[in-house]
Amino acid sequence: MDSGMYRSNDNGNSWIKLGFPSGYVSALKENGTDIFAGTGGGAIHSRDGGMNWTDAGLGNHRINGFAMIGPYEFAGGEGLFLSTDHGDNWTAMDSGLTNTYVLALAVIGTEVFAGTPDGVFRSIDSGRTWSLAGSKASIVNISVLAVLGHTLFVGTDGQGVYHTSDDGGSWSVDTVGLLDPNVVSLVVSGTALFAGTVTGVFRSTDRGDVWTKTGMTFIDIAALAVEDTNLYAGTDGGGIFRSSNEGTSWVSASTGLPHASVNQAFWVSGSNLLASTFYGVYRSTDNGASWIAAGTGLTGAVAFAASGNVLFVAATGTGTSIGDYSSGVYLSTDSGVSWKLADTSPNPLIVTCLVSTGGYLFGGNRAALPSGFFRSSDSGSTWTGMGIGDTAVFTLTSFGTILLAGTYGSGVLLSRDNGVSWEPANFGIQNSSVQAIAVQGSILFAGTQHGLFRSADTGASWTQVNYGVTDADVVALAVCGNNLFAAANDWTNVTSKIELSTDEGNNWKDVSLGPISGLVDNSLWVTDSDLFAGTSIGVWRRPLAELIGAAAVAKPFVPKPELRGYPNPFSQSTTISFTPEASGYADVSVVNLLGMEVARLFSGELAAGERTFTWDAATGDGCATGIYECIVRMNGRVEKVPVMLLR
Repeated sequence: MDSGMYRSNDNGNSWIKLGFPSGYVSALKENGTDIFAGTGGGAIHSRDGGMNWTDAGLGNHRINGFAMIGPYEFAGGEGLFLSTDHGDNWTAMDSGLTNTYVLALAVIGTEVFAGTPDGVFRSIDSGRTWSLAGSKASIVNISVLAVLGHTLFVGTDGQGVYHTSDDGGSWSVDTVGLLDPNVVSLVVSGTALFAGTVTGVFRSTDRGDVWTKTGMTFIDIAALAVEDTNLYAGTDGGGIFRSSNEGTSWVSASTGLPHASVNQAFWVSGSNLLASTFYGVYRSTDNGASWIAAGTGLTGAVAFAASGNVLFVAATGTGTSIGDYSSGVYLSTDSGVSWKLADTSPNPLIVTCLVSTGGYLFGGNRAALPSGFFRSSDSGSTWTGMGIGDTAVFTLTSFGTILLAGTYGSGVLLSRDNGVSWEPANFGIQNSSVQAIAVQGSILFAGTQHGLFRSADTGASWTQVNYGVTDADVVALAVCGNNLFAAANDWTNVTSKIELSTDEGNNWKDVSLGPISGLVDNSLWVTDSDLFAGTSIGVWRRPLAELIGAAAVAKPFVPKPELRGYPNPFSQSTTISFTPEASGYADVSVVNLLGMEVARLFSGELAAGERTFTWDAATGDGCATGIYECIVRMNGRVEKVPVMLLR
């Protein structure tokens, strides 16, 4: 998925990408088959409905808006310009403007209005001269202009909406019911006026005197548009929505578009790919080709974990960042179709990373209070604070029976007793903020704000990896067999890149095919066929065969003969056997009927060929009589076999 310009011929049900050069589009204007697009560095012109584009001859001036009167075409931004030959040539037309930075343009009859930082100006001679529209110079931070009949409306950033019906001779402020004064878009549909704000869409049916909320609330609106009886809302990262009943209800109109700010987390559960976003959790059953909402009430989800057939998600509520502290840990037993709050306490614990291992669910927190590290032995119903204290935890990873925590300020911490006590494992790491940890065979990798580090001795010592990611801001890691992927952010240009190493981090190559728009935040995931990256723009996908070659893509784990336990039933111990046809990283565990892990038999790199592991159910606290499941996760596949313990 990538940025650019898209067109829909079916009311937004589907979209196709046009031949527009990638870049930020700040204004659009259509006149038949002519389309003008304003950008941060000039304007682009298409004469064939958007399939092909040429430079419109406005240099590198930022263009914020267009307006047209007959043969006259106006472009406003860093200056105000007029063309009389369909955009082939432009002339500066700013006589009388006290500020030539034009924020918006509008036309009433033969009059042109320009919104500037100094107020609204009017021209009655096709832009040759301009004068202040009335005496309302106090209207500042103008964001948009709209016209309804002979009335001019002005949307502002922080002052709401103003209107005038006498060319600026008198002005009225329209704020009754407009609960958000930050107006970014104004459109007219019939006799109704709609205002897009950073918290949703508002509607007025009495020319701005009174406003009411529509069904689009608590979403940052970036643009509004009207076509026939349909109203469209483009959101900041949430996609495009369509309403055919004047905003009362909305449906998604984003198929084919990168429609959600997916920069939180990914998880694969069977044939389901789950992506958590600022606006909810989405599920794909076709390897990311299309997405649907996964359950309700899960906005701001930031991490996943699994124990048996139970899937956990850490959710941070209705806010748009992990700084909005509400919600808690949810669980699903149907691969994310439905969810319920796991935490039964009056004030559910908020965590921002999760891992399940050794019969426990562990949660770390990097932002909310209390910060630190917590453990649950009852599927997230209750939590206990553990030995890290109030250290902010970025990421959690298990390595066999060892827990690893990447922290803010304390580097990597290691626990050998399920989080009861912790020891530093930082020697050689040159940055104390560790944002990502990955395990490749017996090698550990730690991503920091100043590069990637490697440990071959379970964290006792670390060395920085070589060319490719040195000094980069490494925010996410993913492992696929002998292939290690690292996501690094370029905060200055708001882009990311994906690097690949096939030799345990010694050498790297960029596999991004150019900078990826948006910033990755701990959301890099490998399935058996694709690499996924979640950014603030959307979900990006690239086939593994393109990255590492078709022959190198791991073969599915096929047990031969079938995965089995013997003896079964058993009273003391049982042996689990299976024969993977391809090598890879494997997890072998035992869970009870609630899906909680009761034993971890193996975690690490496993060669092809027959393998056996013994579960001694009499060790430790022992297990009660009942049915359990042995689960093998390897090479993107999950195999299960039930076993019965009889005391």
